[in-house]
Amino acid sequence: MPGSATSVYSEAEDFEAALRAQGCLGLLVTGPGQFRPRLTELGLHRLRLSATDEPLPRIAPVAVPADMILLSLPRDTGSTTIWGGIRVGAGELMTLGPGECSYT
Repeated sequence: MPGSATSVYSEAEDFEAALRAQGCLGLLVTGPGQFRPRLTELGLHRLRLSATDEPLPRIAPVAVPADMILLSLPRDTGSTTIWGGIRVGAGELMTLGPGECSYT
């Protein structure tokens, strides 16, 4: 059923749990500061879109579920997204297929 939600988290464990359906296996915050990521999700009939705004650096192992394809489209926010050791900048696209694993 179509729907949308935006959530803000103060605990890494809660944010990790929210990302688990998308293949997040863990989450380690690696920088100092206040942890306040925001997750916005939009669900359509056969498409789920998620956007995160994460003010602190972190590392997370990801294993893409068997029924999903993961597309990462970094925004131009001055920070760099790294997937499996590969820098992915604004305007670039990173894809992972069903069953693939990586770190971000």
